[in-house]
Amino acid sequence: MKTITSTETIKIKVKKEELLEGKWIHFQLLSKKLGEIEKEKKLAYKSLRNKFYNSRACNKYNMQDIAGLTCVDTKNPMKGKASLELVFEEA
Repeated sequence: MKTITSTETIKIKVKKEELLEGKWIHFQLLSKKLGEIEKEKKLAYKSLRNKFYNSRACNKYNMQDIAGLTCVDTKNPMKGKASLELVFEEA
């Protein structure tokens, strides 16, 4: 297991119609939104997404399978400290 050397907090805006059951966001949609943030902030290719995928592999996010889709809880996304901490705000 790798040691977390630095954390980065990212605020992600979500619309109500993007959520399942009012609080779950699909994993691939979240990955796409992180890609858009990378472009907006002119970050390195997949810099945020790699942190996201690594933290997911270490089970740092509250995730659940809903109707065969892997989803992240937008109300309480974090299980523990991760290199990419997610904060969701409804737009």
